[in-house]
Amino acid sequence: MRRRRSVALLALIGTVLVLTAAVLAMAHPPTARAADVVLTVKGPSGTTRSYTLKQLRTGFTAYKGYAGYVKTGFVGMEAPHPVKGVRLLDLLAKVGYKSGGVIFGSTDGYELTYSSKLVHARTVTTYKASPPKYPMVTIPKTNPLTAILAYQDKKVGARITDSHPWRYYTSTFSTSGSDGVGPLRFWWSYRTWVKPGYLQIGWSSMRMVNSVTAAQ
Repeated sequence: MRRRRSVALLALIGTVLVLTAAVLAMAHPPTARAADVVLTVKGPSGTTRSYTLKQLRTGFTAYKGYAGYVKTGFVGMEAPHPVKGVRLLDLLAKVGYKSGGVIFGSTDGYELTYSSKLVHARTVTTYKASPPKYPMVTIPKTNPLTAILAYQDKKVGARITDSHPWRYYTSTFSTSGSDGVGPLRFWWSYRTWVKPGYLQIGWSSMRMVNSVTAAQ
């Protein structure tokens, strides 16, 4: 009888230790290895968080929508297509951001600064995907733009709910392999498909994003 009680006590202690470890793991997730980090987000007070691609995919609700761009000079476009990623405001909320400008950095050293209104997608200039003129268009309030950092997309002509596979962005985009894109790309995206779709200006679809910093 005494031995049975000892075994039962040991089993109970083991269960408690396992549950305690699980709770601690949830409260203090493991720090991402530097080599695996794809994005660093810094808040206005200096709070910084780093993420691997897996953490971005599993730690945030995925946003799915459509996005595309018209080339600067209006000489072509990347037609609207499905994109999937993380809302920019969800990332910034983790570091205490409320409002203000944001600076995006890329792996090639390029930087872009967006105002608070742009971060909240309130003053984005958009165009209709109707070449060759690409007329300016006002996005309806029923299908608003959302700033996202995308990690996947589908080919042009696909839809969010169809069987075409989601593709991860890679370090190369063009067939020549000369244009870096991933693993993260900035878009202003909209949820509901409309024909022929909406476009942002080309320079604003920033590629190879690896940092987001709230302006001090």
